[in-house]
Amino acid sequence: MRSFWLKIPAIVYSLIIFTLSSLPKEKVPAIEIWNFDKVLHLIEYTIYGIFLSLAFTSASQEKVARRAIPLSLLSGLLFAITDELHQYFVPGRFCSIYDWLADAIGIGLGIYLFHKIKLFRAWISYEFEQS
Repeated sequence: MRSFWLKIPAIVYSLIIFTLSSLPKEKVPAIEIWNFDKVLHLIEYTIYGIFLSLAFTSASQEKVARRAIPLSLLSGLLFAITDELHQYFVPGRFCSIYDWLADAIGIGLGIYLFHKIKLFRAWISYEFEQS
């Protein structure tokens, strides 16, 4: 049951991303800093990469948990491309390969950070057990 609850952040965050990208351009606050939207994409999808990693590493099936990194990356990249394609149909929004690239870098960064933190926590636990 614990593994189910650890999937909730990724599911909820997916819905939030989809909902926000459904907003027409005039309802999105304009930020007049050159390419700042790419930074927002990077941050948004770094968080998403962390949530995906949490969901897949906590899977009850060992086969899925062992493949958490590629599954997180693949599902994140697919979601990001479908989100960009979805924006093509939203008034005032557009589909951008550069936004997708920022999303992809963010997903990779989130996965990397999640696994580094996980390894660090395991190392700390090991150190405390040894002392």
